[in-house]
Amino acid sequence: MAEIRESPRELLALVTAMREDWSPEETWTAILACKTANHEWPRIARKLVDLALKDEDPPTRPGELWDEIRGVKSPAGTGGRLDPEARARAIEACEASP
Repeated sequence: MAEIRESPRELLALVTAMREDWSPEETWTAILACKTANHEWPRIARKLVDLALKDEDPPTRPGELWDEIRGVKSPAGTGGRLDPEARARAIEACEASP
């Protein structure tokens, strides 16, 4: 069986290249939120690519990844901020990945 390696920076580059209306910052935040919540990498990658491929009006946004993984259909308000310490740990983990 092949080893599945996490590659968050490559995923970020792929989906933001596919969707010029998605900012790298917002997309990175969605990836970090899912990683911080310990969601499995294959699930994060599949759902973000699926979301990027949706052609809807209004257009999808990267933050919907976090909403979908949490099971939130219609998020109320702007949502909470990621805990700064958790965010720092997630960034460090992403930067350490190959």
